[in-house]
Amino acid sequence: SGVVQNRHAIIGPRESGKSTWNFLILPMWALANGVKKFIAAFASAATQAEAHLLTMRNEMDQNSLLQHDFPELCKPMRRRTGGTVADRGGMIHMANGCIFAAKGMDSALLGMKIGALRPQLLIFDDIEPDEANYSADMAIKRLGTLTDACFPLNFAADVMMVGTVTMPGSIMHQCVKAARGVDVSDWIADERIQCHYYPAI
Repeated sequence: SGVVQNRHAIIGPRESGKSTWNFLILPMWALANGVKKFIAAFASAATQAEAHLLTMRNEMDQNSLLQHDFPELCKPMRRRTGGTVADRGGMIHMANGCIFAAKGMDSALLGMKIGALRPQLLIFDDIEPDEANYSADMAIKRLGTLTDACFPLNFAADVMMVGTVTMPGSIMHQCVKAARGVDVSDWIADERIQCHYYPAI
């Protein structure tokens, strides 16, 4: 297709800093330096994704060093009337033109774009619920949402999937098996996901 895709899945134990790096530090760096202009991030539930976005927004509001070095990143973009373009639970649009959207995996996704700009980076953080609230049938549906609704938001977008295995046969469990060279599921090969597994120490 001529599109160079940079797609990774990182699976590791809880409390190892995966979300902090991939939902805050790296996206903030990319937005601040103009590496990415539009990032869309997903979690299992919208409230979970919006909590990550709130953490990023708080950093922009309270980090004086960030404000000094990247003042336009830390101010919302405003309309001519003075109101903000987007500064709410699920999306921020900052004065430097960058956009960060946060959604649950079951949210309406189709046509997510701002003007002609589509997400350039798709982040998926703990997109599967705990085993008590999950099943094999739900995992199949969640995988369908990932491959049939989320990835097509922009086939050229970079993809970062981060999570912990919550159930045998889950999406993240399939990624672990691929990382260990045990079994590469068709969807992982088809979507060209590079899988990395970091077991607990």
